[in-house]
Amino acid sequence: MKKFKVSFIGFIDYANCMTEYSKGINRYSENYESKIICHHPHSFNYETPHDYDLYKIAPSGNGWVRKENTIKEAINWVKESSHIIIAEERKPNRLPLTLPIKDATTLSLQTIVEIFSNTLKIDIVRDTQAGQNNNLHLFHPGSIYRNQPQLFNQIGDKCFNKIIYGLDLFRFSPKDNRVNNKHLVFYPISDKNFDKKEILTSIDEKFDTEEMTILHIPSSKHLKGTTPIINNVNKVINQLNKKGPIHYKLVVPPKLIPFSEVIELKKKSHIYIDQFNQWGGIGVSAIESLMLGNLTFSTTQFDTIESIRAANKNLNCGDDFYFIHLGVTHEEFINTLDFYLRKPITEIKEITKKGVEWYYKVLTHQAISHKFEKEIFDS
Repeated sequence: MKKFKVSFIGFIDYANCMTEYSKGINRYSENYESKIICHHPHSFNYETPHDYDLYKIAPSGNGWVRKENTIKEAINWVKESSHIIIAEERKPNRLPLTLPIKDATTLSLQTIVEIFSNTLKIDIVRDTQAGQNNNLHLFHPGSIYRNQPQLFNQIGDKCFNKIIYGLDLFRFSPKDNRVNNKHLVFYPISDKNFDKKEILTSIDEKFDTEEMTILHIPSSKHLKGTTPIINNVNKVINQLNKKGPIHYKLVVPPKLIPFSEVIELKKKSHIYIDQFNQWGGIGVSAIESLMLGNLTFSTTQFDTIESIRAANKNLNCGDDFYFIHLGVTHEEFINTLDFYLRKPITEIKEITKKGVEWYYKVLTHQAISHKFEKEIFDS
C-alpha cells in the first residue's frame, strides 16, 4: 500500500524533537512515511540525524555551502507531501493585516523564507500538495514561542491548519474555545535502547544507597539557569549532609558531553534538575531524565502545574504530571527541593516509578505516531 508523505521542517530542529516525531511515524504508522528537513545539522551528536540537511559547513569553516543533490531530493519530497509541519525556531515576521493569506503564509516565518523561498526556491502554499490542500501545520517547540506568543498566535490562526504545542506551551495559546485546531504533542525520547521493566527495577536498586546524585546537564548554562541551580542545591544538600544518613552530591559536567555519556549519567543519577530561569518550561532533557528513573525538577514559569494538568486533560493527554515545579523564587526552589529530599525513600521511589509509567503511556514513539495520525492528519 502506498503511504502518504509527511515533511517536518525546521532550521536545526532544536532538541531533535521533530526528528523523533518523524522516526515514530516511520516505525509505527501503516499509512504515512516521514522525513525531517533542516537548514543544517544539529550541533549535538544525536542518535538519529536529519534526513535532509540542506547546507554543510564551508571548507574554510566560515559560513554554509548548499548541498545541491540533497536539495533536489528534498524538493521532490516536500512537493509530494500531504502534510507539512513547520517548527519556527527563529523570530516570526510581522505581517500587514491586509496581506492575502497565501502570501502571508509564505512570508510569516523566517524558517519558511529561509528554507522554501531562499533554498528550495518553491512556494510552500502553491507548489506543495500540503499547501494546496490546507495541510500546513505549525509546531511551537520552545523558548522562541514563549518569548513572543501573541505574535505567533496571530500568525498561527491566520496561516496554518493545526497548531501543535510542545508539552507545557499550550498555556500560551489563545484563550478561546477553538480547541479543534490545537494539539498538545509531548517530546518523544528514543526508547529503542531502554526496557521499562529494567528501568523500574533499577529504581529499586539505585535508590537503596547512602549516596544520592543530583544531576544537572545544561545545554546552555545561561538559558538553563545553572548558576542559581548550583547555589540553591548546595544550600539544601549542605544542611542535609550534616544530618545524614544519606549523603547528597551535585554533578554538573564542566562542558558539553556526548549524548551517550549524558544517558549513562542519567541512568545512574537519582535526582535531575532541568532548569530554573525566567522562561521556564519542561524540556527534552527533563523528559529523558524522567524516563530513565530520576525524580525530576524544573520550572514552569507564568503558570501553575494545575493549569498544565488541565490543558493536558482537555487535549486528551491525561491529567497526570510528574515533573516537580521548583517555584519562581530562590526561596521556593530551596523549600521545594528540601521538602522532596526529606521524603521517605519508598515514597520517592513510588513517584519516580509513576513518572516512568506515565512516559510509556503518552511519550513513546508509538503513542506519538498514533497521536499525529489520528489528530493532526485526521486519519
